[in-house]
Amino acid sequence: MSIVSSLYRSLLKTAKKFDASPMKKAFLVRKIPKIAYNRATNTWENLGVERDDHVEEVWDTLLGDSATFYLPDDSSSIAQHITLAFRKGSFDELNRGFTALKLLNDAYNKATLHEDMIHATSSSPSESESSSSSLEPSSSTPTDTDTASTGSGAAELLRLQPNEMSIASELKGGILLLTHPLSVEPCFGRSVLLLAEHDKQNLGSMAFILNKPANTQLHQLTSPMPSEMATALQVFKDQSLYLGGPCESLIACIHTFDELEQVSRQICPGLYYGGQECIEQANVLVKDGYASPSDFKFVSGTALWGKHQLLGEVGQKHWILAEATDPLTLQQIVLQQITPDQSEAQGPPESELILGHKQVPTQGAQLWGSILTSLGGEYAEFASLAGIQQQALDNLLKSEDLIK
Repeated sequence: MSIVSSLYRSLLKTAKKFDASPMKKAFLVRKIPKIAYNRATNTWENLGVERDDHVEEVWDTLLGDSATFYLPDDSSSIAQHITLAFRKGSFDELNRGFTALKLLNDAYNKATLHEDMIHATSSSPSESESSSSSLEPSSSTPTDTDTASTGSGAAELLRLQPNEMSIASELKGGILLLTHPLSVEPCFGRSVLLLAEHDKQNLGSMAFILNKPANTQLHQLTSPMPSEMATALQVFKDQSLYLGGPCESLIACIHTFDELEQVSRQICPGLYYGGQECIEQANVLVKDGYASPSDFKFVSGTALWGKHQLLGEVGQKHWILAEATDPLTLQQIVLQQITPDQSEAQGPPESELILGHKQVPTQGAQLWGSILTSLGGEYAEFASLAGIQQQALDNLLKSEDLIK
């Protein structure tokens, strides 16, 4: 048997192990991104760093030319990618083939280590109660909502059914942005974002994180605000504030009331957001009995992208684009109340409300995983990555030198 044939068989054997355990494919990550966004020029530019050409060519084969992460597509079989690469002669140079084998084996070993961590935390309830939680039903009978194991006062979590969510084909208001399972950015790990604005002319974008409560209620806010705003918020005093993103902004409320359309910006049909004037009118609706305080979600901060920035990040596969197959499902996801973990102190410092450098809590990670599960296929397999404590995954990735 020739060296090339032996190498092909070894690569194919490892590739088939990935295909047999799709969750592990999430660990196929390009260590150094090929391009980075220059905020000064609003353009994507090549990173001026020294690269191993063999490594880059392997990742181009497995992930795509500009991708940093792996995401499922219509030809997601790693074995097929390897077979096609050999047919094209991509691995005729032995060094490239052996590089591919090393990268695949390293990623598989890291994924296996992570899988062992999941089993370890799930076998120790006392340690995992506040840091991990299974997405599996607690009984054989599915229900529309689940109560997370974060305490007796936990909000009920919407249980999405298969195919209630689908992969979105374009960026537009009303779609959800889910961070890739291997994204460990402090602000966005395990986040579900609602894309509120996407300018197709200048291609700037704005979104709100939906699943990161600040662990403070509106009546606990101490930051200065107009007296009219403070008065309007009194009827919502027991509502939680959510950290909408790392970019500072005034408090906004997200809602579904067409009656407030004139004082709001439309995200998509039946879904709006607005600032002080909207909140003042929402106050009237609640006082007149036409709405409940829980019909509104209050967020501080936003996620902003410059011209072409979000498009480039989608190309790098940083984001999973999901859309609800029914408008009511989207509204339920957007207004979903998320319970902070019990271990968190009540009332975070004001700086945290602005920066948003805070972990998504257990129940927030469950919402992220529930949406992935509803997408089905390999995305459903990725949902198992919601159950591990974010910090533990951060430490794993850094210690294994997977992401610089």
